[in-house]
Amino acid sequence: MKPAVKIADLKSAKDIREKLPNCYNHLVSSIPQSAHLSAVTWVWFGVNLGGDFFTAIINNDLVGAFGRADSTNASLMNVYASWLHNVAPHGSWGSKEVVEKWSEIGGLLGGHFKPGSIIADNEGGW
Repeated sequence: MKPAVKIADLKSAKDIREKLPNCYNHLVSSIPQSAHLSAVTWVWFGVNLGGDFFTAIINNDLVGAFGRADSTNASLMNVYASWLHNVAPHGSWGSKEVVEKWSEIGGLLGGHFKPGSIIADNEGGW
């Protein structure tokens, strides 16, 4: 059995991928690889590296997302919608105000775990 991971040990998307592989895979398995870094940094740290398209996705701005999507992402809008509904934590997406709050609290690590907490790398959701 792998040892539990301390919150203080999670400083980057790479740390999430290496130290919590099941959590990482749960988060990104349904979205294109090009969106993995954006999804991980957003959900875990509240940092949006995804640009205008990803911002429109997490703001739940359908028209804005389509307007900013390249042809590949435009054809995958149902995948992103499913990811939001089934995988992204409640409170991490939905409107500009919700997104601003998620960013302010620092994602899962900033708002959902106390300093010094330990995370087990189990299969499943949040």
